Amino acid sequence: MTCFVFIFAVLVFIFAEVLVVHAGEAGAGDDDAPRPGVENPPNESAVPREPAMITGVSWEREDTTVKVMVGTSRRIDYSAKVLSKTDAQPFRIVLDCDGALPGTLQPVIPVGEGVLERIRIGIMSQSPPKTRIVLDLSSPADYTVTDLPSGPGICISMKKGIRIESVWWERVEGGSVLKIGGTSLSSYRVTRLRAPERIVIDVPGASLAEHVPSSIEGNGAGVRRVRLGQFQTSPAVARVVVDLEDDVGAGIPFKISSDGENGSIVLLFSEAFPLRGRKVIVDPGHGGSDPGCISHSGLYEKHLTMSVARYLVAKLRTAGAEVVLTRNGDETVDAYKRVDLANRAGGDIYVSLHMNSFRMSQKSGVEVYYYSGVTQAKRLAQSIHKRLLEDTGFADSGIRVARFVVLKGTSMPSVVCEMGYLSNPDNERFLKNEAFHAVLAGAVYKGICDYFQDGDGKTRD
Repeated sequence: MTCFVFIFAVLVFIFAEVLVVHAGEAGAGDDDAPRPGVENPPNESAVPREPAMITGVSWEREDTTVKVMVGTSRRIDYSAKVLSKTDAQPFRIVLDCDGALPGTLQPVIPVGEGVLERIRIGIMSQSPPKTRIVLDLSSPADYTVTDLPSGPGICISMKKGIRIESVWWERVEGGSVLKIGGTSLSSYRVTRLRAPERIVIDVPGASLAEHVPSSIEGNGAGVRRVRLGQFQTSPAVARVVVDLEDDVGAGIPFKISSDGENGSIVLLFSEAFPLRGRKVIVDPGHGGSDPGCISHSGLYEKHLTMSVARYLVAKLRTAGAEVVLTRNGDETVDAYKRVDLANRAGGDIYVSLHMNSFRMSQKSGVEVYYYSGVTQAKRLAQSIHKRLLEDTGFADSGIRVARFVVLKGTSMPSVVCEMGYLSNPDNERFLKNEAFHAVLAGAVYKGICDYFQDGDGKTRD
């Protein structure tokens, strides 16, 4: 009995100790549990945070870049945007500083350096605190906003932006002017492209203002329309495309320059007479008793060359050229008489029109001949040959040297244009179509215009 009582007492003691230990561990691990006689510390998240202070606003200039430094007592959230010019307000960059107040900062800081005119500082809201800093600009600017590297704060770097703001036509004596207005438009690249005819102006680093139209009408004298767009965004490239009329516009002379004082690009287009003052001898091959080549279906070369010549003469005269024909109808004129007529007329160039033939019907394409050693004749042949290939889609039979009477006897750059093979069924199918004669004439005309122009569009002296 005594032993039983002893064991029972030991078990009660152990059980009591376990309860005490568990109670102590639970209390030690419960941080949020109230403790008698101890006041709970306040919850910091429930206490309103004091607003940050803008401790200073300063600026400095490095070459063309102006930097504005905004110091703050601690890091803050901020946002920036650009506002366009209005009747009452200039171009400006607006910086909103959330959770910050300006303290005793000067509300207006005059600057007058680079693109920055002045800095304005004001309270947008006391609760929640927000300060607005406005940078008044003299013109549109490109800018970046970063954290200050030396401590809490904001750095705004800005420089004069390159922008296209407007585009319009002006009439001037002897032509018309396309003006591309904006800021800092001093650098540009010009390319003249074909098929379709157009002039492309790229302005590196430039962007288009939102109100600039995507296109405007042409000048009614060689320019069909003008298109504008953002060709690239990174790096920025604004593009202006001047679409030309296919025929007259192909040879229209123009000059391009930058008006640095007014920040604009100026294109001066002469009246649509790119060949004014030029004399062109047009020689429709064969004629009269000389039929030239005859196709399997009965097409006579002499009739085809006369048809193409009439279209060509009309285009040349519209462009202001004086034209002399070696024959005006279906008449026989030998090669020596043609040469004599051209030399007496004193033409600037001589262009003889022909179609070709070969015993093998597979032979096709266009080829242009010139007299060896005459540099200007070679250049004329290259210009016309290139346009014939582009406009007809015919095969390239090459640019060749020959000793034809009309090439070696004339005192001016002279070429013979073979504009397809009557012996080739595919070529013949096109050549029998009179509408295609206008295509051939247009190609020769554009080649002549190219010959009389430099790469920059200026008429050759």
